[in-house]
Amino acid sequence: MRFPTIKGPTVLLALVAAMLVALVGLPLLALLPRMGALHALPGEADALGNTVLLGLGTTLFALGIGGPMGFALARARLFRGADLLLVLPYVTPPYVSTIAWMMLANPTTGWLTPYLPVDIYTLGGMIWVLGLHLAPFVATTVRDALTRLDPALEEAAWLSGASRLRTLFSVTVPALLPAWVAAATLVFASTVASFGVPWMLGAPAREPVPVLSTRIVEVLELGWVQGRPLATSLAMVLLVLGLGVPLLLRRLLAGRAWSGARSVRPLVPTDKPWATALVAAWGVLAVAVPTFTLLVASFTDKGAFSLVHWARVAGDARIVDALSRSTVVSAGVATLTVGVGGFVAWAATRGGRSAGAVAGLARAGLAIPGSVLALALLLAFSQEVRVIVAERATFTLALADTAWLLGLAWFVRFLALPVDIVGAGTRNVHPSLEEAARVAGAGPLRALGTVTVPLLAPALANAWFLVFVGAICEVTLATMLAGPRTPVLGTMLFQLQTYADPRAACVLGVGLSALLVGGTALSRRFVR
Repeated sequence: MRFPTIKGPTVLLALVAAMLVALVGLPLLALLPRMGALHALPGEADALGNTVLLGLGTTLFALGIGGPMGFALARARLFRGADLLLVLPYVTPPYVSTIAWMMLANPTTGWLTPYLPVDIYTLGGMIWVLGLHLAPFVATTVRDALTRLDPALEEAAWLSGASRLRTLFSVTVPALLPAWVAAATLVFASTVASFGVPWMLGAPAREPVPVLSTRIVEVLELGWVQGRPLATSLAMVLLVLGLGVPLLLRRLLAGRAWSGARSVRPLVPTDKPWATALVAAWGVLAVAVPTFTLLVASFTDKGAFSLVHWARVAGDARIVDALSRSTVVSAGVATLTVGVGGFVAWAATRGGRSAGAVAGLARAGLAIPGSVLALALLLAFSQEVRVIVAERATFTLALADTAWLLGLAWFVRFLALPVDIVGAGTRNVHPSLEEAARVAGAGPLRALGTVTVPLLAPALANAWFLVFVGAICEVTLATMLAGPRTPVLGTMLFQLQTYADPRAACVLGVGLSALLVGGTALSRRFVR
């Protein structure tokens, strides 16, 4: 028995669509007429070239590290907790890891400088930090693809006389090509859109290394009116680069990609010493070394153990204010995002093309580079909006330099996460369950709340945590949208590391990392 389309969810879906158009479509359209400095773009060739090199270098580095680790996770019997150890660098904000590597590889005062000729303030340093941060995504993508690959394909090649190495490159790697392409496109798009790491490592270098995201902020810091034309033009170039190159790559490789049959007999992991050694080395290099560095820096003063840095952070009203504001805004954004995104995911799964179009619009915020999204929202909401009703009542909307604008930006940015996560869970909930509730007399919204939502509780909780973590760790939107009166954790960390107190930044980094690691472990246990 099928019920006709219900008006309540349809009206809600229309309201969500209108809200997304107002928050995503219109601000981006507002960028086009303000591109008044196209003649100055040739002077930004260095920034464009560095952005492309950074994206390509990080992608190759992440693929080179993440690919073998994905094989190790899927094919080897590893020690307990190996999968959690793998994702920790991805959970930890990259600018927190950057603080540790700045202490280790500073060319003048770094702890490794007496032993190794290292310099983190280079394009290679950016590739190193971002590659370590994004390699876990490649590894999990390859692992998931390998678990779906039928082992009979490789066994057939072995029975035909092919060696294991030849089977790897003639059967396994081609079967994984779609997963490689998907991981490469996301790594490239995330890298060219990144701001925190290039800003912390490129600006203080002996020879500054500008990229498009940092140039947008630098131009705006010179003056809003004077820098807006060039910043807008740079934002459009970054938008084309961040969205166009991944789409082009997928299109070029789409005809050559093929996937293996769905796994009918899962491969049993076996003992492989090389895999255990690889994951252990990864844990030491990407997790233990930066974590130990931050801990030592936060608990030492003048070469001796001390809690002075922790006491100073706990007693600083500005830091406490920024931390509380980040927590409150991130929790509110996570709740709103999961509510709206979960509803859109349910409607897209149960509805037709219109709901699917709204879901596609909801995913746009995560694909747009953060600098571009922030600039678009600044242009759209930098002026007060006044509405006069019947010449008696006046309503004023002033979002500039408020936590509300930052919250809206985070909402747009992370709405794609619950849409995808809850959407995957909704496809496992058969519509007949909701229809049975409708037969029993429940309305559409009551059936949704009493049947579907409880079954989706693990997916909703996982999405809430991921959005909360992403918002409280986000730095690009925070740097451009948070004003002097509304500091948040990301901007405070930047100020402490760059201008005020690097040891206090280490304390905040350790606290934030502990929160994220503990939250990740609890979230994984709850989802199970």
